[in-house]
Amino acid sequence: MKKIILLSAAFCLAFASMAFAAQNVKIEEIEYKGNGRVEIDLDDDTVRDPKIIWTKQETAVVRDSKGKIVPADITMKDDDTMLVFIKDIVPLERYNIHVSNINFGSQSQATVVGSFIADPKRKSKGAVPQDTSDRAPAAKINTSLFIGKMEFERGNKLEVDIDDAVGHDNEIRWDGSERVFIKDNNGKTYSARIKKTDKDELDIIISGLARGQKYSIVISGFLYRGSRCSVEGDFTAVNDWKFRDPRHK
Repeated sequence: MKKIILLSAAFCLAFASMAFAAQNVKIEEIEYKGNGRVEIDLDDDTVRDPKIIWTKQETAVVRDSKGKIVPADITMKDDDTMLVFIKDIVPLERYNIHVSNINFGSQSQATVVGSFIADPKRKSKGAVPQDTSDRAPAAKINTSLFIGKMEFERGNKLEVDIDDAVGHDNEIRWDGSERVFIKDNNGKTYSARIKKTDKDELDIIISGLARGQKYSIVISGFLYRGSRCSVEGDFTAVNDWKFRDPRHK
């Protein structure tokens, strides 16, 4: 089996915020306000009254539940809030956001990752795991890496194939430090373990899934060209469900 996205996602910039490592900047809340407008509130509890230092170098990558990048613009709203404007947003669709090059609080060029559902009635807090007590390795997001293929099979097994847009997926390495995080649309987490890895592929066994429901997945901490990296995506718990990114080789 060959390679994977989003489902964000990936940049080889320091990825810490909402995820796995020692970055102080994090997303406190994501709120969809309607008409394609998303507010992202930041926090840094190591700094009193932290502020965004806006440089106009900030970038936002937004993907829908199928991993497709959708057009988006980012701007600053106030000292600790960013606005992301998403064009042609689909109501009730789930989106993942990666914002990078943020100067906020104690950090410079930080990256934060989160997700939301295009429903003004919902707010999201911590869409990607932040807890590091499980010793998940520090990870980066690399924009060339993506989930190229996924297959959900009987026995709650998910097969994942990671692709590299620049053709270096043969340089992915597994050393047992990798972690998998699974969440549903309500933020509930599910137990997952990596059963097997092979080159750019892995088999994941997941417990407690409800048939027919959609879930998000983050695969973090695998080695790629000397760095710990991460990819993410969405899948549906239906036997023989398949996903294939158009870029998959």
